[in-house]
Amino acid sequence: MQLTRLRPRAVSHHARLILLLARSKRLSNFSDWVTNELHASVPITNPSIVRTENTWIAGVRVPAYTIDRLGRYRFLADPTLTSTSLLLTLDDNFSTVVESQIDDTPVKRLGVGNDGLEDVRLTYSAASGLQGVWSALDMGQDNRSIKLTADGTFVPSWKNSRNTIVQARISQRKTLTDVRVLRSPLGSQREKNWMPTASGDESWFVYRLHPLEVLCLPPDHDSHTAEPHVVSSDMRLAGWSGSSQLVPWGDGYLCVIHRAAREAKQWPLWRRTVYIHALLELGPDRDVRNISRPFRFDHFGIEFCAGLAMHADRVHFSYGRADRSAHIGSIPVSTLSRLLQTPETQSGGSGPFMLLRRTLERSRVLRRPRPRHSCRDAVRGRSFRLRLVIR
Repeated sequence: MQLTRLRPRAVSHHARLILLLARSKRLSNFSDWVTNELHASVPITNPSIVRTENTWIAGVRVPAYTIDRLGRYRFLADPTLTSTSLLLTLDDNFSTVVESQIDDTPVKRLGVGNDGLEDVRLTYSAASGLQGVWSALDMGQDNRSIKLTADGTFVPSWKNSRNTIVQARISQRKTLTDVRVLRSPLGSQREKNWMPTASGDESWFVYRLHPLEVLCLPPDHDSHTAEPHVVSSDMRLAGWSGSSQLVPWGDGYLCVIHRAAREAKQWPLWRRTVYIHALLELGPDRDVRNISRPFRFDHFGIEFCAGLAMHADRVHFSYGRADRSAHIGSIPVSTLSRLLQTPETQSGGSGPFMLLRRTLERSRVLRRPRPRHSCRDAVRGRSFRLRLVIR
């Protein structure tokens, strides 16, 4: 028996995460799911794919470490958090034909990304060519001197680190050109997971999901002088973050979003970091049209999807697993449509999930979502003991 002191809001948060994990589907269980692992001369992860007129292009990150299920870093060689980026040209079977390292020197000359570019989202159009959006890392002084624990692991401190969004074209020589440093419009120290799309000369991003905010940037426009436009506030998107780029879908757009259940490892019975994903469908005015049921790809742990593409009546997801491998999985468009027809709702669910939800709500463990800026005085300062019986 173990007694754990938890605040009501923490219990509600963890109960909601467990419900999401329980409802998440595993795409690899679909009979028409096809997956391929990407290979390069070095370990790669978190691929982002696009389809050009006649080939596949994948941008991947070369990590210097792996992450275990508790979020601890194990270094492959020298203890460093610096990442490099590769561009892979793939054939129709997703075998690597050409492997090239991306020259990020033009970004470093602008004073950002001194510790590498992370997790690209590629976009392609005939007018704009091949472009990428990265999160440029400056890790801060706390991570300059890395001291390993007795088991050879390291847990970084991101307190003084900085992530800046960078957009650039990728030339045929794999050098970044027309670099734009997109500073945080809200002055945030760490900016990640902007979801871009290629739409003529104008670049626009889904900047935040809750509330849903869109950032539109004309050519040669600095995001310092742009304000995110609030499209809507949907409580179903609370706690979710951006993942893939946006692709055309009907008369609107489709993208993948993700949620990290890393906080759940604070539970005595839950000692694992798990990522789940969902599909977000936006209308032509970028308003929320549909949110799919949450899903995982083929792994119960750390997965991250940075790419989404449509080709030959199939939908292709590119994702990394535990920062140590890169994969592309695909399902038919018809299967994706069925997945979108089972939307995720805050009050939805059936069978045992609905029974569990109602039981938790009656016991006040699972509280209904509150508006983002609502007053929390009613629960502030209160705590209670939750009895967990371990058999």
